[in-house]
Amino acid sequence: MKVYNAADIEVGNNMYLIYGDGGTGKTSTAQYFEGKKLLITLDQSQDVAKGWANTVVSEPEPSDFNDIYNFLPWLLTDWLQPKLNQFDMIIIDNISNIQAMALEQVMANKKDNRQAYQEVQQWYRRIAETLRQLRKPVYVTGWETTFDETDAMGVKKTIYTLDLNTKARNAFAGLFDVVGRIHADETGKRMITLQPDGQTYAKNRLNARRECLPENLFNGREEVETFTEPKTTQTETKVEEK
Repeated sequence: MKVYNAADIEVGNNMYLIYGDGGTGKTSTAQYFEGKKLLITLDQSQDVAKGWANTVVSEPEPSDFNDIYNFLPWLLTDWLQPKLNQFDMIIIDNISNIQAMALEQVMANKKDNRQAYQEVQQWYRRIAETLRQLRKPVYVTGWETTFDETDAMGVKKTIYTLDLNTKARNAFAGLFDVVGRIHADETGKRMITLQPDGQTYAKNRLNARRECLPENLFNGREEVETFTEPKTTQTETKVEEK
């Protein structure tokens, strides 16, 4: 057990988990973090990072996915640890893409599928714990899944959540400081929802923001600054006669 003064608690090594539909800007949001970044791509989406400054890409080989259950923990420990000081942020894109692969690999060695699901849930928990132990800012993306739910009044609503088995999602996301849904609002502007609103799976234990622009996710700024064009008066607009 470690015992230390509260003043010695490390801050800034926050963990962000952002999910959304394809093309909503999940991966590209990471570029707004200032510092040297390591992008571990799990869904072949590295093209998005072309041109990013201070970014190194780690792209697993196809054969690595054949044993993703053992490969990812190895990647985050044995492979990454000696290089960790080279980076200011670790990015994993996309955690949802490997769920079926890991489950299939575990099921091959289990007679009871329920045991396989439980083991994968625990695996996701261990991955999150490993990321926390890196003591670096971490940014993880995932796909969005939706389902309809009817409340006690008979009103149907669409629920938005991270595309992982519910128990695996809770085990994994529980260790993150921020879980948000990136989407386009009614004007087409991309926003990230940071607090649950009855339809969205989200949390934010870093500050009171309920939503933010992607470019403000890491800096803590409010959603958007309101700009009001100043009113002109007759005096202000009059051209001086010479």
